[in-house]
Amino acid sequence: MTGPTVSLGEAARTSHLSTSTLRRWLDADRLPGATRNAAGGWAIPVASLVESGAWAGTSPVEEPDQDDAATEVAAIVGYTRAELLDAVGRIDELAARTREAEKAADSERRLRESAERNADDLRTALRMLEAGPTRTTSTVEDTPEPIPQDTPEPTRQGDPDAPRGWLRRIADRESRLAENRPPPPWGRR
Repeated sequence: MTGPTVSLGEAARTSHLSTSTLRRWLDADRLPGATRNAAGGWAIPVASLVESGAWAGTSPVEEPDQDDAATEVAAIVGYTRAELLDAVGRIDELAARTREAEKAADSERRLRESAERNADDLRTALRMLEAGPTRTTSTVEDTPEPIPQDTPEPTRQGDPDAPRGWLRRIADRESRLAENRPPPPWGRR
């Protein structure tokens, strides 16, 4: 931009903005054409201040109205302004329907995932029940025959690694110790 320029201080005096705000605008390149001069100060084009709305008593350049843009597009494309505005309305309606459909699909997805997790939990519970001991209600036909008392309990002699009950292990140990132990003095007669 060419034309008259002002310093940062001058711009702040004639503007409704503070010096620090104008400095931030300069750092953010919101005032195009502003440059540093040889002394290190700013040279800000007046046109940039007017365009940005920073100059007192001015407003930023207005953007063209949407209706004007629609009229320009209608002239270029060959449709009437009313047809284009109708098409924009239909597009907005379709966008709203799409958002509703996406929400419904997301809700259905979450519901399906929840049902799948529930089914997995039920399958796990069923496997646990199948793997556990069977429990049946006892009837006369289901009761096993009692084991006769004169039948000796099967022993696992010769297999030292075979698991045994704790009471059996204690009894075996006591019998081995008793073979090598002398009788107590009060038990002799």
